[in-house]
Amino acid sequence: MADFNDLFEAFPDYDVFTDSTTPPNRPHRRRPLPNRPAVQRPRPEAFEQRTSHTQRQNRGNDYGDGFGEYFERKTKLSNFTTLFFFPFIIIWLEAVLRLETGESFLSRGVVYTLLFTVPISCVLTLICTFAGERFNRVLANIFAAAITLLYLCQLVYFGASGALFAFSGNAAPLSFGQICSTAADKWFFLVLSIVPLLVSLLVGKRLFRFKRIRVKAKIMLVIIAAVFHLIAFGLVYTSQLIGSDSYTLYSNVTQPTVVQERFGLMTTQRIDVMETIK
Repeated sequence: MADFNDLFEAFPDYDVFTDSTTPPNRPHRRRPLPNRPAVQRPRPEAFEQRTSHTQRQNRGNDYGDGFGEYFERKTKLSNFTTLFFFPFIIIWLEAVLRLETGESFLSRGVVYTLLFTVPISCVLTLICTFAGERFNRVLANIFAAAITLLYLCQLVYFGASGALFAFSGNAAPLSFGQICSTAADKWFFLVLSIVPLLVSLLVGKRLFRFKRIRVKAKIMLVIIAAVFHLIAFGLVYTSQLIGSDSYTLYSNVTQPTVVQERFGLMTTQRIDVMETIK
């Protein structure tokens, strides 16, 4: 019977216990255990803070603790409220301007103003949904600042001259002293006018999400803008059948204050620019 020493001398690289041969001068590696469960290491707090909104939402859905549904509802609500971003700013500024000019809030001009506000808001919202969310938000704030500046200038001009400014009208220039004194007298209306812009800059990121929308949503915005504009223009055009002067005011901005009271400042400025270009 052969001795174990003879076997070791004949097969120096043979491992009796594992039934395998190992290369010379190398330590033997143990075989991994079959069906060994993977060790799940806990995530550090720093990585948890760097996770994005989508990852937190997915983890909430996986855990089933209700956080996924919360983030989903919050995202859908912010996407819906985005449609009211520009209408909120324009209607707020229009209300402040009507308070300054002493115009009524129960006249038929309010109906025209609301109808013409929808197409303008849809076009601005459509422009602010073509790129990434960060760029769209910056662009929306720029538009909001430009609209606010327009109403601020008209408030100061009306306080100084008693009429609104129009390129096609007989606009009188104002001196720097008149602008400063009028702004000091109308400071309350000026502060009210910048409230929507402050809301957009401070908490707008939580309330409004200017994400890139799909083609179907863009087509819907275009259809809504066209429908409301046709309804508003149809009412203006048919008003001459009942002896109203709405169509005459819509086609001529010689009296910008009266046109603003009937159609709103944004529509008045659009008509004024079109008349100036012609």
